[in-house]
Amino acid sequence: MEKAFDDGIVRGQRERHPRDELLYVVQGSVNVTVLLEEGADDATLNEGSVFVVPAGRWHRQESRSTVSLMFVTPAEGSDASWSEDPRLATKSV
Repeated sequence: MEKAFDDGIVRGQRERHPRDELLYVVQGSVNVTVLLEEGADDATLNEGSVFVVPAGRWHRQESRSTVSLMFVTPAEGSDASWSEDPRLATKSV
């Protein structure tokens, strides 16, 4: 699920999965933020980029323009949250 915000950025929910997630940018570019033990890791992915989100890490994609992503994500055992930092409300995996 995603939402468009007043700043023109389309943001997805924060998610975490029990296994690694593979992202491939088919077209456009996207920013990916992965929450770490302390702080966050931000990456900008452009067309043709591949990115692996480590298992158990909360993450979110953001884009200012149209982007096409192909992803491989475990369906069962995944969590989603609109919280800015869901680590504060949930137990770490």
